[in-house]
Amino acid sequence: MLKFSKREFLSNQSNRLLQEEKAMKYAIFTVLLGVLVLTLVAGCATGIPTEESQAQWKVVIPETMFGEKVRMAAFLDENFGITGGAGDVGKASYTSDGGKTWTTADSSGG
Repeated sequence: MLKFSKREFLSNQSNRLLQEEKAMKYAIFTVLLGVLVLTLVAGCATGIPTEESQAQWKVVIPETMFGEKVRMAAFLDENFGITGGAGDVGKASYTSDGGKTWTTADSSGG
């Protein structure tokens, strides 16, 4: 019969628990990675633009912004959108009517 000291027993138990913890983390990571991949694949498969979806978009460039540097533009919904200026001369603008009119933000640089 093998006899283990209390220290050896606790060390073996600790190692076993660490291995189980690593296995659990690996399993959780694998499941989350699988969910992410499936979400991306499903999103890409249904996100293929069609003529109907492309017809819903139109380019909105206000006259006052021609020639200004713009780093980014984004719309929160069909009405509210913002543009972010580039560098020292770019100005931030926003619209609340779907791009019909644009207002330069007071805190904008440039």
